[in-house]
Amino acid sequence: MKVFLLIVLIVAGALGIVAFQNNTEVTVQFIKWTLTGHMAVVLSVPFAVGLLAGISMLLPSLWRKASQARYLKKRVKELEEEPPKQEEAAPEELPPEEEGGTFEEGPKEEPGRTDQDRP
Repeated sequence: MKVFLLIVLIVAGALGIVAFQNNTEVTVQFIKWTLTGHMAVVLSVPFAVGLLAGISMLLPSLWRKASQARYLKKRVKELEEEPPKQEEAAPEELPPEEEGGTFEEGPKEEPGRTDQDRP
């Protein structure tokens, strides 16, 4: 936030210097309209219009993100206030499979099969 404030002050200072050094009258013509004014005013008005146009394009996105942040904060608060659920009892340990055995024991021999019958 401090960096943003510093940038705003630098830009405002630069605009002040431009306005002070360029106080001559200029004429701007657009189709049938003619506008005469100080150069600083003629330069700063289109800048301000462009700035407002850019901000207006960002507002829907910023509004949506702010709304989502409010909802998520509310949801976190609700979940923090909710009493903890009791954990379900651990399932009983299942016995090892009959066919494969365990890794340490190796595969169990099948009756009627020899090592030569295996692929």
